[in-house]
Amino acid sequence: MKRIGLLLVILLPLGSAVSALEVSTVLGSGGGTFDPWNTTRWAAWYSSGKLVKQFDIDCNITFDGGYDSSNPWEPDISQHETGYMFSLTNSGRGVTVDGSYTFIDVRDSKPSLGTLYNYYSWYDEDDLFPLNGCFYVAQYNNSSYDVTTIEHLWMKGFRKGIHTECGDTSTRHPLVIDGCQFRHCRWAMFLKSNNTTIQNCGIKRNAKGGVYLENKSYNITFLNNEFQDNNYEQSYLYGDIAMDSSYFNTIQGNEHQAPVISGTFHCGIRLYRNMGESDTLREHAVHHNLICDNTFDGYSIAYDVSSREAMERNYDSTVRDLSYEGRSCVNRNIFENNEITNTTIGFRVAGSGNTIQGNTFSSVSKPIVLHCAFYSLYEVLINDQAGDDVYYWFENSDFSSYVDWFYSSSSRVLNENISESSKLIHAYSQYGTPDWPSYSGSAEVRHDASMIANSGSGFPDISGDKYIDMSDYSLLVNFWNQSCDEDDEFCYGADLNFDGYVDDDDYDILVSYWLESFNMKECYGIAGAPIDIAVGNFWVDEDRDTGIDDDEIAVIWNAPISRIDSTDYYSIIIYDKDGIEVNRCGRSTVPWQSIVAGDFTSRTGEEIAAVPSNAVGGYYPVYIFARGRMEPDLTLCSTNTDAIQDLAAGDFYSSGDGYDEVAITYEGGGPMRIDFIKPTDTNWSASTTSISVRPLAITGGNFSNSYSGDEIAAIQSVPNGSGYYLLRFYDVGASGHFYLAENSNTTPFTAISSVSVDGVSVDMAVAAKDAISFGCCVIGYYTATQTTAHWYAEQSTIGTKVRALSGGQLNEIYPRMGRYEKAEGFYNSDLGDTILGWGGQVAVLPLNAQGDHSRPVFWISNNPYDSDEKYLRVTPVTP
Repeated sequence: MKRIGLLLVILLPLGSAVSALEVSTVLGSGGGTFDPWNTTRWAAWYSSGKLVKQFDIDCNITFDGGYDSSNPWEPDISQHETGYMFSLTNSGRGVTVDGSYTFIDVRDSKPSLGTLYNYYSWYDEDDLFPLNGCFYVAQYNNSSYDVTTIEHLWMKGFRKGIHTECGDTSTRHPLVIDGCQFRHCRWAMFLKSNNTTIQNCGIKRNAKGGVYLENKSYNITFLNNEFQDNNYEQSYLYGDIAMDSSYFNTIQGNEHQAPVISGTFHCGIRLYRNMGESDTLREHAVHHNLICDNTFDGYSIAYDVSSREAMERNYDSTVRDLSYEGRSCVNRNIFENNEITNTTIGFRVAGSGNTIQGNTFSSVSKPIVLHCAFYSLYEVLINDQAGDDVYYWFENSDFSSYVDWFYSSSSRVLNENISESSKLIHAYSQYGTPDWPSYSGSAEVRHDASMIANSGSGFPDISGDKYIDMSDYSLLVNFWNQSCDEDDEFCYGADLNFDGYVDDDDYDILVSYWLESFNMKECYGIAGAPIDIAVGNFWVDEDRDTGIDDDEIAVIWNAPISRIDSTDYYSIIIYDKDGIEVNRCGRSTVPWQSIVAGDFTSRTGEEIAAVPSNAVGGYYPVYIFARGRMEPDLTLCSTNTDAIQDLAAGDFYSSGDGYDEVAITYEGGGPMRIDFIKPTDTNWSASTTSISVRPLAITGGNFSNSYSGDEIAAIQSVPNGSGYYLLRFYDVGASGHFYLAENSNTTPFTAISSVSVDGVSVDMAVAAKDAISFGCCVIGYYTATQTTAHWYAEQSTIGTKVRALSGGQLNEIYPRMGRYEKAEGFYNSDLGDTILGWGGQVAVLPLNAQGDHSRPVFWISNNPYDSDEKYLRVTPVTP
């Protein structure tokens, strides 16, 4: 039957103070045992023998014994007011709830497990789970209190056995759930929190799954728990643990036991970024989780990594992937030393940038499956898996035998009609190489040490300059005869063969490459070429738990880079500095012309302003996109009929609200001016006029201390009357320029941006020349106080002219250069700190490919006081 109490759950806020009564009003400071079934002692919580109010636990409690498996406590909760039996809010920080192994069972219907596997849909969920939760926990952190503990309690028949809440940025008080047992709940635990440890618990026979790690949950530890027969509803979406946009968690030493009932399938852990709900973006991917030392027996799938790739569940207009592209975004997770037996699929990996290492398989049909659901799957590291079989899935027909494990009729699969020949898999191994399949199909499959073309099995560079010489030899000698492992990054790169010891074998590898250098000019990729970039802080929550927040790169292409159903689209993809996609936006059938990043609206993080290359209904509007969304937040210049050449962003209206504005220049035939518009106030606008030569590209920045707000720096599309290509600085709303640089320059410019440099009080305009000097592109740094460049950044890796520049900030550069970095002209032990001390970096998009493969984006930085000292990072970008 339907229950009145469930309606009240919807109407009342969780943990409502109106309906909760504090336990200390009866127990004082916590003396005596807790017997919530005593209707006399706890009369205030009851009405006519029915439990109607939740117990607000604000002191230590120990349950009175007596209710066990044969005699559980079964309260009448048909008129409960809040839907939660117990609550732990701020007044209960640091308390211990000792359940004394008491059994609580609130079910009306108690079918057997076998019946539920076969006939679950026959039952009214209100009878199976008549109360929303056993515990509701919402406590802000206070270091003066001990941890809060819930232990030794059996919970049955709740929609959520334990439900924790977390504000978007709030640190929650430490919570330990120890030795509890969950049976026949909809979810054993629903954790929207952080700072939580679940240990020694039994999580079994729950309908949808064992534990749901909700959006923005992080810093949660699972240790030594047992899982079995969860998801008897047999949903293709869930398993023992569902990780939805959850990160920095540790799942270690847990036992996923063989099911009692075979069912249709059993999945251990599913990792995915869910769709947006009620227009709320899932900010995080599932990232930086350590999942290790767990065991599986008798499962269909142990780990489903990026399980909702290519899925759109549009059962509600407010619940869908906001980009409408079905990207699941699971990356930078480590799956290590897990033992998987009697299982069909050990790992199904559909997300880029994950690590699988040291796992063991016994009677597993497909130990590791790499599933390229869309165009690319890359940066999958598989270590210490010698002899283990790897399988490739490209098209949906490759897994037709298992399709019901991943999709159902309630979801729409978005990746149909993408041919195998359009796809790329990049997976590599540093040691203990698995058995790669013998592949002769039409896709591109690479096992190089990085996405950099022809990186082979790895370049033995220790110093980070991508050149093998005495600096590498001296570092090798520093670690000679030392043992090492992953904890010290294998002697910080000196253990070249990853065998745990620095010895003659490593020396032999080093000298075999003596005086060789590594070409970092191109990367593997597909689907056209990038044509513009915009660097910005699009992912502001990246620093959660680390304190480090790098800028990201938005990229547009000259060809469609997304196919949904049978339609090709142009999209704006946002990558982190390592080239891992973290979001996308702006899906369109019309190609994009130009993009720029700025803080244009009140949304968290920066947004992207974009203009189409072709007219839309006869007009050239400017769209403002928030990350992760297909539809623009704002449409500016909706009746503009002039094709737009370039965009710039900055605080051009200095007396405004602090948000950025957009500057626009026009193609030939359009107005000879720079127009300024304000996304947050369309009543404001300005124009800079008397522009003698049409700008090719513009950028915004604080180029002069003489003016309030930002200004514009512009490069010319054609020479002036004297044949010179000048770099001009314009104030907002002025007539003509207020300064020019390179006043006798005869070489055209191709791109411009701005950057903040250490020791310089104003921003610098960074402009690339249409020239190659000693095999390098020529990029100059200019201020509005000097007619020539302060210095030139000539990077030996970039041997082609520049198409686009964008200034930004990397805040995490490690002392030892990684696979995609190099330091040139110097070496010291504080390499990372030294480079960051130079100020911001510039992202460079080359004009042309430098080989047979794709153009990456290069981050560059030079010492402003010694331009021979240089830093470069390669960021592969592929759809």
